[in-house]
Amino acid sequence: LQMAWFTLMGISGILITGLVLFSLLPLRKQYFLNWLRGMLIGLLLTVAGSIVMKNHMESRPSFSGEKGTFIAEVTDIPLEKPRSWQAILRIIQHESANRYEQANAKILTYFQKKDSLAPVQAGDRVMGRGYIQPIRNYGNPEEFDYRSYMASRGIHHQCYLEEYAWSKAQGDNRLSMRAFSNRMRSRMLSHLDAGINGESEQAVAAALLLGYKGGLTPDMKSRFSASGTMHILAVSGLHVGV
Repeated sequence: LQMAWFTLMGISGILITGLVLFSLLPLRKQYFLNWLRGMLIGLLLTVAGSIVMKNHMESRPSFSGEKGTFIAEVTDIPLEKPRSWQAILRIIQHESANRYEQANAKILTYFQKKDSLAPVQAGDRVMGRGYIQPIRNYGNPEEFDYRSYMASRGIHHQCYLEEYAWSKAQGDNRLSMRAFSNRMRSRMLSHLDAGINGESEQAVAAALLLGYKGGLTPDMKSRFSASGTMHILAVSGLHVGV
């Protein structure tokens, strides 16, 4: 909804006031007018979603594509690639016009691969210098729309960091909710690795119990897909219960 902040806040205030007044009605009237409360709640959720999206769109920094410095938090578990480590970073500050600006944007980041150990973990803060560029598709006919897929996750830019172009940064110890949950997931993954023999078995257990599919190889995914059992790799209460 393309509305001004004043309009959105005004509508929210009216809806909240309506819900408060509704709660003051006699119980008998509340029962017969319960559809009205449902309508007010539905409209309030719609406006709240519009506020969240408007804040997201207006707070998203516009990177120039030039080489710049940034401070970011690692929010995801690094995923090993053939020549790099892939991770999602949340930009906290970035350099713009020779000064630092506050930011809150996620970027897909590739760290140059040095060895088989992940260079960072969820919750780490890093200072990097590199080119932050928009995510693009290759342009092949009928190819998977990777740019739209990443945009649906709130990720619009990517960056490659060579070994000398980044370092771990000092900062407060408060972690975002996503970084905290992924750090706990990493600890659980280490327990699974220690208690289960075989990389394939570890990968399936991690997907079933923790929703982590980084250990699944393309061959394993194709086998599950061909047999029509890919859905069992989605986390559910039944899986965790079993």
